[in-house]
Amino acid sequence: MPIFLDTSNEDEVKKYLQLGIISGVTTNPSILAKEGAINSLNDLERWAKKISEIIHPLPLSIEVTKESFNEVVEQSRLFTSWAKNINVKITIHGTEGGNENLKLINYLSNENIKINDLINNQFALVNVWASWCVTCRKEHQMIMNIAENNQLKLIGINYKDTRSEGEEYLKVMGNPFDEIIFDPKGQIGMELGVYATPETFLISKEGLILHKRIGELSKNDWVENFLSFINPT
Repeated sequence: MPIFLDTSNEDEVKKYLQLGIISGVTTNPSILAKEGAINSLNDLERWAKKISEIIHPLPLSIEVTKESFNEVVEQSRLFTSWAKNINVKITIHGTEGGNENLKLINYLSNENIKINDLINNQFALVNVWASWCVTCRKEHQMIMNIAENNQLKLIGINYKDTRSEGEEYLKVMGNPFDEIIFDPKGQIGMELGVYATPETFLISKEGLILHKRIGELSKNDWVENFLSFINPT
């Protein structure tokens, strides 16, 4: 089960690396700047080179912050020039940005720029959950059942939780996820427009958000609003 650590703390990276439980580190330069970890592009470069050296050969995934096609390409080239194990992360922006993201991914791949692609050309179900969420516990068996569908990649976002409590929750309840993203400060959830837990998103093979469910995912909702996209009649 791949686990990507979302932190700017060097000691925390070393700690979890020594425990052997992470598959890489992921970060957003804008968040690093807000947290005071960096103040300039040079700071980001120094930080990225240090972290990539610490975790090598595991990947460091840096999210692009630019928006236009050419600026994203140039920024991706710059980030990946700092170390061989640096990937760039292009976020999912839904219907308006999906096609543009596809073009970017294709273009960058042709330049042999590594991209952190969680979806990997298949449908993905993104479930936002937390150990403290009562409704998430009620919903969990439904997510476990959905995990049996081999047409889907299940991505869990552990929202505003502690890592230990999130891991204990999955240990007790069962882990249905192919990928887990820890979001202790709710930054990823905020970018997705999360209002409350649980929330569930169906993402197409092309990276488009097809459907969003706020609250508990029921069997009827799954069949009518999610499965209908995966297995259209």
